[in-house]
This record gives sequence, C-alpha cells and structure tokens, in this order.
Amino acid sequence: MHDRELQKPNFYNQYLPFNESIKLQGFKIFDEIRENLSRTIQLNELHPGFSFWSKELQRFIYLYRFYFTKIDHLKLINFYLSILSITDLHYTNVEICCNLLSDLLRKTHLITRDDLIIDWHKLYRWVKIIQNNHDENYGLVTLSNFFSSIDNITEPYRFTSILKCLTYVARQIVQQTSSYYHGQIYLLPLLMSVLPGIDLNDSEKTLTTLKFLNTIFSLIVCIDCSSAVDIRNDLTDIEKQVCLSTNQFESFIIAFLNQVFRIIEILSTDISDDTLIIDDLIQEKIRIFLSGTYISPRVRGLVSALIRAMVGGNPIETLRCFLPQTCESIEKIMNNINTKDLFMNGTENLELIWYLSIFSELIHARGDILLDYKRIIMTVFHRCIPIIHKDSCRIMAKTARNLLDSLSDIYPIEYRLTIENVDESFIKFLPIRIWGQPVNFDQNQVQYHIPNANEIDFICEFVDTFLYPELTLLNEKSLELSNHERLRSLTFIYHIALGCLRMVPCIKSEYEFVLYNLKPFTEVDKQIVDKLFELSINRYSEVRRIAQEELFSVLNLYTFSCNTIIDRIIEILNTKNEADHDQVKVGSYLLNLFTIFTVSQGCLYILLGNDSFFLLKNITWAKMEKLWPLIPSINHTEKLTIQNLIQQISRKIKKEFITKGIIQNTNEESIRTAVALWRPLESNEIQAGYQVHEEQYRINIESYNNLMEKLYLFLIRNTVTWKQQQIAMLLMTYAFEKHIPILNCCIQTFVDLLIHDNIEFRKLAVNIIAGVCRLQKPKLVYEEKSLNEIFQNNGQLSTININDEHHPGDRDDNVWLTIDGYVPPKTQIEWEQTCFLDKSFHGFNTWPKIIKYAINKRECYSRTNMSEQVAILYNQFIDGNFVKRMIRDPRRMYRTIQFLCSLINNQIKVNTLTETSRWYLIQQLSIFQWRIPSIWCSINEHVKKLLNHSFQVVRDRAVTVLSLSLSFDLTLPRGNMARQPSVDQYIDEIREQLLQVIEIYEKTPPISISDKSIEIDSEFRQMLDFIDTANNDLIKWNLIESRLCVGMAYLNAHFLEALIQQLENVYGSSTWHARQVVIEFIQTMIFSNFFNARSYANRIHNLVFKSLVDEQLEVRIIASKTLSGLYQCGYIPVTDEDLVG
Repeated sequence: MHDRELQKPNFYNQYLPFNESIKLQGFKIFDEIRENLSRTIQLNELHPGFSFWSKELQRFIYLYRFYFTKIDHLKLINFYLSILSITDLHYTNVEICCNLLSDLLRKTHLITRDDLIIDWHKLYRWVKIIQNNHDENYGLVTLSNFFSSIDNITEPYRFTSILKCLTYVARQIVQQTSSYYHGQIYLLPLLMSVLPGIDLNDSEKTLTTLKFLNTIFSLIVCIDCSSAVDIRNDLTDIEKQVCLSTNQFESFIIAFLNQVFRIIEILSTDISDDTLIIDDLIQEKIRIFLSGTYISPRVRGLVSALIRAMVGGNPIETLRCFLPQTCESIEKIMNNINTKDLFMNGTENLELIWYLSIFSELIHARGDILLDYKRIIMTVFHRCIPIIHKDSCRIMAKTARNLLDSLSDIYPIEYRLTIENVDESFIKFLPIRIWGQPVNFDQNQVQYHIPNANEIDFICEFVDTFLYPELTLLNEKSLELSNHERLRSLTFIYHIALGCLRMVPCIKSEYEFVLYNLKPFTEVDKQIVDKLFELSINRYSEVRRIAQEELFSVLNLYTFSCNTIIDRIIEILNTKNEADHDQVKVGSYLLNLFTIFTVSQGCLYILLGNDSFFLLKNITWAKMEKLWPLIPSINHTEKLTIQNLIQQISRKIKKEFITKGIIQNTNEESIRTAVALWRPLESNEIQAGYQVHEEQYRINIESYNNLMEKLYLFLIRNTVTWKQQQIAMLLMTYAFEKHIPILNCCIQTFVDLLIHDNIEFRKLAVNIIAGVCRLQKPKLVYEEKSLNEIFQNNGQLSTININDEHHPGDRDDNVWLTIDGYVPPKTQIEWEQTCFLDKSFHGFNTWPKIIKYAINKRECYSRTNMSEQVAILYNQFIDGNFVKRMIRDPRRMYRTIQFLCSLINNQIKVNTLTETSRWYLIQQLSIFQWRIPSIWCSINEHVKKLLNHSFQVVRDRAVTVLSLSLSFDLTLPRGNMARQPSVDQYIDEIREQLLQVIEIYEKTPPISISDKSIEIDSEFRQMLDFIDTANNDLIKWNLIESRLCVGMAYLNAHFLEALIQQLENVYGSSTWHARQVVIEFIQTMIFSNFFNARSYANRIHNLVFKSLVDEQLEVRIIASKTLSGLYQCGYIPVTDEDLVG
C-alpha cells in the first residue's frame, strides 16, 4: 500500500531512522485492531473486548494518526455509529464511541459530504439522555484583564499578565509580514526590559519571564547581524534598524547570566540557536563563575540545568571547555583527601559532590564526542566508584547511566528547525528575515545518533570493567559488606542495567490471539507482580513506597492484571487473627510457621492506588462479590488510620467507580458493520462465543446478587458501628444495576432507614428509594396530536382563534396553558382527557404542527398485580402522606399551588427563620415560569412590603422573589406579556419612595460628634455621598454584572439606536477606563445582536477604529481584539482603507 492511499499519517514518523519498519508495523497493528473490533461485536463481547480494543485504536491514532485508507476510515465511523444504536448501551461504551467519533471526524477535509451520511437521530437520542441525567446550569464567566506598561514592576500581576499575552503573540512580534513588520524593532528592547522579571522573591513572575524568553528564542536565530548593514544594499529602513539592534544580543546574554548568577549567589550564602561568538561568550561566563568555587546544594540543580543546555546546544565546545577542567578538579580533590573517610566512613565532601554533579551533566553529551575523552572518563570512574557516601554514590550511578544512554541510545543530534546555513555570509542569508517564519517539514534533514562500533566497544569495556566486579563482590562478600557498601553496589548495578537496556535484543516471537485468553501476560510477569506485591506491604516505609509505585505502573501496563493480586488481598482482609497495630501500620505480609499477621492497612493502600491507578475500578463482579463486603468489615476499624483509609477508598469509589453493565447485547446493525469492517466469523465460532457470553452473564448476575445480599447482612448486624453501616450503604448504592431486580430485603431495609435517627442514613435512604421508585414506575403512554385535535377534545375549538404566526408572549390561544381560569377535573375520566404540556416552551412563541405529550392514563398498580418490590413501598407509605412527584404543568399541580398561595397571604410572623423559609417555598413557583401570571401579581404586591423589613435576611429573600415576579415582563418583537407584573410601574413606585428617603436624609444632621450635631454645606455632603457610593465594591460588582446582562440581551431596533448613541457619548469621556469599558461592551453586544445590528456597522467601525490610536495602551489592546473579532465573524468587511490605515 502506498502512502498516497493513506488518509493522514503522522509525518514525523518519516524522519525516524527505521521508517520502513514502522510502516509495516503500523499496517500490522491496524489489521489486528480491526480484526478484534469486528470479533468482539460478532461474538457479543462488549465487555471487556470492545473497550480494550477501542483504547488500542485510540493509542494507534495517537502514534500513527490516520494510518489507514479512506475506505477503512468510513468503515470505522459507521462501526462506532452502529454501536450507538444499541438500546441499552452502557455509558462507558457511549463515552468510548463519542471520543473515537470525535477523533475520526475531526479532519473534515479528509471526508466529503458525498462520502458519509450520518443519521442524526442516534446522536440526538444520547444527547437527550445525557442532558436529562445531568441537570446543571452552566453560567458565563468573565475575566477582567488589566494591563499596564511592562516597566511597571511595582505591580507584579500586571507584569505577568502582559508577559503572558506577549507569549501568545510572540510569532507576530518577531516575523516580517506585509501587514505588520515593526515588531522586530522592539524585540531587543523588549528582551532587555523583561529581565527584571527574573525575581527570586516572585516565582510566578520568574516562570512567566522564562517562558516568554524561551518562546522568543525558539522563533529567532540569535546572531549579531549588525555588519549586514555595510554588506548588503537591499535592506529596508526597518531591516537596517533591526540588524543594528542585534548587536545587543551579547549585552542581553551577559545581563541574563548576571541575573541568574546573582540569584545563585544569594541562594548560596548559607554555606535554541547560537553562533560560535555568543556560545563562546556563554561558556566563558559560566567557566569564570564556576572556576575555583563550589556552590551550595540548594542551587546545584539550577547550575546543572545551565550546563545541560550548553551540552545540548554545542556539545563539542562545551566538553572541550569544561570536561578536562572538571576531571582535573576531581583528581585534585581525590589526591588531597583522606580516602578512608570517603570509602569507609562515608564522609560528605561538598566540593567533590559539586564537581561530580557537573561531571554527570557533561557526560550526557553525544556518544561519538565522548569517545575523545574516554581515558579521563574511565579514570574518574575508577577513582570515585568506591565512594559510599549516599549522595556521591547516587550521582556516580546516575553518571554511569548517562554515559551508557549517550553511547547506546538513538536520538536526534540536531534539534533546530532552521534549514539554512547560519555560518554563511550575510550576502546570501540574512537571519532576521526568517524570524518567526513557518517551517517546511518536508525540507528538514533530521540526523540521528546511531551507535557505531567504537561506542559499542566502549559500552562493553565499561560493563566488563565495573559491572562484573560489583556482581562478584555481592556474590562472594555479601554478608561481610556494610549496609552503605551494599547500597552503593546495588545502586550502581541498577543504573548500569537501565543504561544498557537498549543493548538487550527485542523478543522476536509473534503475538498470538487466543479467544479464551485469561492470562494477559506471561508467567514471568506474574512472578514480578507477586514480588512487587510482597514488597508493597513490606515493613519498611521506603521499600513499601517505591514498590507500590512500581506495582501500580505494572498493573497499569497490563490490562486486568490486577486480578492476580485480588485473591491475596481478599485472603489478608479475611484473616481474623489479631495483630498489633505496628504490624498493621507498616502493612507487611508475613507468613510464619505458626502465626499469620494481618496487614490490613498495607492492602488498603494498594486498594486506594494513586492518581493513575485504582484497583477497584477494574475488577470483575466475581471479585467484587468477595472484596467489597470486606472493606467495611475490616479488622482494626477502631484505629483512626484504618478509618481514614476506608473513608478515602469510599470517596474514590464515589468519584471514579462506574457500575459495570451486567446485561449488554449487540444488535443487527452493529453486527452488520462489524462484518463489513473485517469479515464474518464461522457459525460454530459465533455459537461458542454466545455460549461463553451467556455463561458470563449468569456468573455476573449471581455475583451481583450475592454481593448485595452480603452487604445487606452486614448492614443489619447489631455489632457494627454506624460508620461501617454508612460505608456498606454507600457501596450498595454504587453497585446498583438497573437491569437486575433489587433484592426485596434490601428495599425493606432502606425504607426502614427513612426514619433512622442518623441523618446521614436518612439522606442515603431517600436517594436509594427515589432510584427504586424510578425503576418501578410504569412507562408513560404518549400521543401525538395537532392543536386543533387537542382543542376539539376539550371542546374549545370554536372559542379560540389559533395564531400560526410568530408572536411570542401572551395570546388568546395559549391562555389555556396558564393557571388563570383553570378548573381542576373532578372525575377520573376528566383527568385522563385533560391535556397537560409539561414543556414551558410549548405555546410561548408559536405552536408546532404535531404535539407529542404524555396522556394521564398509564398502567396502574393494584394490590393484585403489583410486584413484591412495589408492595414493600406501598405497604410502608399507605398510612403516611404520600408526596406526589413534582412536575411542570401548573394546572396539574393546582392544589400544590393553592397551598403555596396561602403562604403569600399568611400574616403570622413567628421569627425570622419562619419568614425566610416561607418565601423560600414561594420562590419554588419559578418552575412554572410565565404560566401563573395572576399569582406573580399577587406575590409582587405582597413582597414589595418587605423591602423595608428590619432583618437583612428577609430583605434579601424578598428582593430575590421580587426579581422573579418581574422577570416575565418582557418587550417582545410582535408580542407582549400583558398579564405579568409591570417593571415600569414598580420602578416608578420605588423612585417615589427613594425621593422621599433622600428628602428625609437631607434634613437630618450629617455628622454627630459627642451628641452634638455639626452642619456642613450641601456641596461637601454631596461629595461624601459620592465617595461612599464610588468606593462600594458591591455597587461596582453590580454595575459589571448589569453591563454584562445588557450586553447579552437581544435588543430591538429602537433600543439599539439609543444604546449606541449613549455608547458614543460615554466614549467621549476623559477617563480611559470608560473608553475601555465601551469597547469591551461592544464585543458582547454585537455578538448577541449580530443580525439586528447590521445597520449600525459603520458607526461601530468608526468607534473601534478610533480606539486603535488611543493614547492609553489598554484601550488599544481591547480595540484590536474587538476589531479582530468583528472581522472574523464578517460583521465588518476588511477594506483596503483599513489595511492602509
């Protein structure tokens, strides 16, 4: 298959040294994934086969991109669309399908409209289900950014804000374009001005500054081009200024290093392109700084990072400058020091550690360059390997690994993307002209370091010289060595093994697919996991911590490999023998001849996992049946450490555990696309697969019922604490499966817990019973009728004139939806014939041609036909007040609304809590929206009297309810809302009251000192009032929110005219904050009124253009963003005059 037939392969792979073998591997892996995806669906194996191979496909796309043909691309899309057609598909599989469809459909240019047709009903069905399951309100969040000049370091947040913005527009600053080419002039002054941002006292500012510098230098070639002015005669005036400014690169480098060294000196008081000229300057600067001194360990990593960067940029010159000098310093220290202190006592020598750290970073250079320094490198290793000091031996072990990695690894030897020869004369090549320009990857000539024979010989010599003597030492004198000597030897062997890993040949055996593959890894892998498990519950904390990290990594690598350690954890947690708390705390798994010590805490840490691994999320139902009941019943639960661990596990289950679907089946459509993806399976193979499928279902159902029964029996025990009972209830809640009937004993227990003394139990019981009721509720019966048929059934067709035009708001044909004039049905027949429309949008704007609604007649339970589960609920609530479920149509809730209305006129005032609670209940009427106008009017009249209540909590609640009552008085195009309370009337009333208050206020003495009133003039009084208002943060916040709400509102034409005129007046203000706010407001207003504000485009254009030349930087920045958005959305066309201006 030729590359041209592939959709969009990863073009980076062609620069790898083994590109041809990677191609063959990609084809082979995709065929394997395609085959197994098809098999999983044809064999009805949605779990775990479908999820596993879908993740493999995601990983394949991540590594190879779209490394398949268009035909296979379309087959994959149709395959995952067909999976979404399965009726009871589990949510985890829905998420997998949506993620993969998002990836497969992202590159729209690869598939045309004629290639693919998607049935939108499949996606709509799942969108509807997901939205109904997540009843959340998502609000808009606005971030206010305030910028000042970059020199204003006294306000760090302004400095970091503008640097972050400059980082995102760095390419536009440094590159030459036809529309903007002045940015290069400001580059060097900008670099010099940001250097004070490297501040020891402000880590955020320092990181932001370094990120900005890193971004800039990744886009430019750091070369002094000042001499090009005298050589070339084709330079523009701008290019001449830029070339002359590049002679400041040297000054910048010196200033930058001085700033870094100054920080290093302060911290030490306790004890990608460079030319040769600038590179030499950096090397000399660092060499002078390092010569004759050693630095505090606090900054060892910072200086090591500088050397590491130099080794990556110019390894030849860096090693020539530093390596001999460093090795000489190490030799000098070793000659002048008492070797007994280093080799036997483990004495710390800071100077030696410092030079060993530098040596370790220098050894990270290219392998072919290190060959020239082989002799002095081996000399240092011979002298320093016997050192037993912990830090020193760790550095030497790391150095050995760096050396072997550099000699044996395959890695790029040139990281820059510049294809031009930077050493050429400026006559042929001017570096500033390629600043910020895009890179043509097809012209890259990537070079890799591939180990040659001399490097491999060096590796073998190093291993023969240092590894085998260490192994011999451990074999012959292991018992004679001290702990420090043994640790040194093991550390060195470990790092040499990691460094030589590339020399181990790959396993050449082919992967064989086995249908009944219950062992996802080899026996050797299982032995490794078992050993890591033993170490993970070791008595030593450091061993336990490292082993658990490695164990989680291995279990993450092999899917379902965690099942190998579940049985051992169950065995430990089942142990009834007591052990002292110290043994439990360290979590060691000890098996002696006579005693088995419990190691509960160690196992709980494994169950808890880490951020990337959670064991309880991946186990089967059979394992869950044995393990979950042990979590609340574990021994030593009276210990606080055990309790905290169990609580953490419970919270993590709540956060990450997803109930596995027990019954999952495919359908004909998914099987058909699976066959098209690969090929049909043999009938006997399909029959065998279905038998395995049915047997697994039977086991899962049995395990699920056993799990629920065990948790129930534990819950009703009298010997357990309420904490243990609560955890058991939580586990039962997380394990509920809607396709399997819940045990009757469980339902009875939860019903009884509704009246438990513990409020936590009652809360959990309410949620569980609500879920049970939802599962037991009979399905609704829907009908589809036109509006004429609905009116005809109600006998209203002759009295109502149906308006088919678009007139939102109050009309004669939608008044029957409101509660005004509603007469509740008195008989069952009348109730069943009444049409209730629960969706509040029905009838507000216009009427749909066909209305689908649920009729009030469904299968009802009776004593003779109800199931046992329903009977438990019925018998419990038959004597109590049964609360009907709240639904949306206000006429259906007529009696409930009557009760809430009685609260409005209630004049009994017991206390503040009762008053606020009463209005909280009334506030819930907002669910009925515009369909209870008379009640909103009544609420409006009563709540206005509470605005002067003596308690603030009552006033706050009154304001909230008042705003709800006024929220439906809208001015609609071609419509009205005449039945609702009037906002204008309320504003007139409140204005009169405010004027009266102001008059009374002005008559009272403004200042009282020692019970004596002091008169002040009226101007001074007005000034004090203004200061009090202007400095009120609440008022400022309300103004911002109000401005945002007005900007997001859909405005009529006469409102827009008045608003834009007011914006023009405000823009003429002398304060730049007002001008900035006007331009920000224009963004929101135009995008919210995009179509009805077209006629004002010229006025908006002039206003924004005027802001581009404003004297204040902040106004210019927000104006540029606004203009860019207006251009992109097409509100303002780009003209030649704009480009010239």
